[in-house]
Amino acid sequence: SSTGWNSHQVPCGESGVEGYRSSWHGVRCVGDSATGLRLSNNSLTGSIPPELAGLARLTSLELAGNLVGGTIPGQLSSLTELMSISAGSNRLSGTIPSDWGTATQLIYLSLPQNSLTGMVPDQLSSLTNLTYIDIGHNFLSGTLAPALFDLPKLWMLSAEENRFSGTIGGEGGTMQVGKMILYENRLSGTIPWPPKLPNLQLCVLHRNRVSGTIPDVMTRFQGPDSPDSHQLQLLSLSRNRISGTVPAEMEQLTKLWGLLLDNNAISGTVPASTFGPALQSLVLSNNRISGTLPSEIQGSSSLANLLANNMLLSGTLPVFSSSALSALSVGRNYMVGEVGTLENQNNLTTLILASNYFSCQAPTLNQAAALGTGKFVAPELAALSKGQNEVTYATNISQTDDVITCRHSSRPSREAARQGPGQGGQTNFVPWPFLL
Repeated sequence: SSTGWNSHQVPCGESGVEGYRSSWHGVRCVGDSATGLRLSNNSLTGSIPPELAGLARLTSLELAGNLVGGTIPGQLSSLTELMSISAGSNRLSGTIPSDWGTATQLIYLSLPQNSLTGMVPDQLSSLTNLTYIDIGHNFLSGTLAPALFDLPKLWMLSAEENRFSGTIGGEGGTMQVGKMILYENRLSGTIPWPPKLPNLQLCVLHRNRVSGTIPDVMTRFQGPDSPDSHQLQLLSLSRNRISGTVPAEMEQLTKLWGLLLDNNAISGTVPASTFGPALQSLVLSNNRISGTLPSEIQGSSSLANLLANNMLLSGTLPVFSSSALSALSVGRNYMVGEVGTLENQNNLTTLILASNYFSCQAPTLNQAAALGTGKFVAPELAALSKGQNEVTYATNISQTDDVITCRHSSRPSREAARQGPGQGGQTNFVPWPFLL
């Protein structure tokens, strides 16, 4: 809206303001000074005018969700009272101005979903009041300066889907970051686990090149908000180079709702403590995990997604008590027995059981009203079809094979499978989309 902007009134002052609200759309005033421009989602075009630097008392600039292009004027750094910049979802290009290192009052910087390039200037590390940084979904590259992680008030660092390389973390002893969202970059090295990150709630690093193990000390560390409950809610490390085992002591992670570890080199077994009271999504596929699915899964009442295909699992399917279960995938393992425990899963939309050693008698799943709506295109998978108890096969599944496959002719030997996905004849599945 351009209401008031074409009038002859001044935007602020006696004739243009009523309290803090200007007669000009989106303008906020204190006295005769403009302190805020709230112009998000107004279909604005053009570029950000350098003349905005003349608004000496401006504290908030909101331009998100427009069609604004061009580069970000470095002159904005002269706005010594500027606390918030929001210009995401535009067409901005060029680099993040290094001059912004002088905007020492800046708390909130949001520039996602643009076409920004270059490196994050080291000068941002001098913004000691900075709490929130979102520069995701751009074309930024280079490294993330360690000093950036060490900012004393930084709570949210979101830099996903860029081209960043280098390592993660600062040089100090403790970092205050609570939400670290850095997926789909080229980051490497190891992760600075708690207690170096005592406030960590979201750790989203899938599709990078990070390595190392998940230490048990991380799961035992208690966050500062409560004496008896860890803060970690989501740990996503899919498609990295993580090794070692799933931590055995996860009882204190009572807020953890997502654990995504697929497509790594993790071995060992699935610990019983994994299935906490808040767990909704557990994704382990394409690792070297063996053993059985623990019976403690019955106590996970909120579990909605369990994806554990293409591994070395054995034993039988446990009883699932969660009424929220919507996706179960355990294809290409070494599981046996009956699968009738799934009959009362009325919200089940996706069931992958192919290439195991289950009983050839397909379960009766007429009660699962939603079953069959999931869409899978991986060539080695078969899914049950709702109501008709018949098989929906992908292109190279033999019509003589049962849906849950007693003996699949192309199944690798256990010795070959132990070499891990993609090495001994065991093929990778089509990756499951990120569950966030």
